[in-house]
Amino acid sequence: MTVLVRPQALENFKVREFQMLIDGRWTNGAAGDVIERKSPGHGVVVSRYQAGTKVDAERAIAAARSAFDTGPWPYMTGAERSNILLKAADLIAARADELAYLDCIESGKPISQAKCRAWRCSGYLALCCCTWS
Repeated sequence: MTVLVRPQALENFKVREFQMLIDGRWTNGAAGDVIERKSPGHGVVVSRYQAGTKVDAERAIAAARSAFDTGPWPYMTGAERSNILLKAADLIAARADELAYLDCIESGKPISQAKCRAWRCSGYLALCCCTWS
């Protein structure tokens, strides 16, 4: 038996625009190029990402090094770090359905797999926190 499934139209879908977070600021890539992702099931653009370059990577690495060297993270206890990562895990879990939907329309994977992936990400962060506390 053959079952054909036709994707539903993406009603009122707004293309998601993404930037890079470098040194605490949202920014476009140095070259100004973007990568468009099309929904394989719908054939329409669903997201645009900044195309990072070597210059962008070097800026991000330098900013991360500086933030680590001069910021509070290396002076925090494991429990303090865990609390921050647990908050991130909670935020991912709270938006798991939205993240799964975006992953699904952008990659074409089944929604069940996309949901599992979002929850697994949240769970991995929480698990890491257990080892630090």
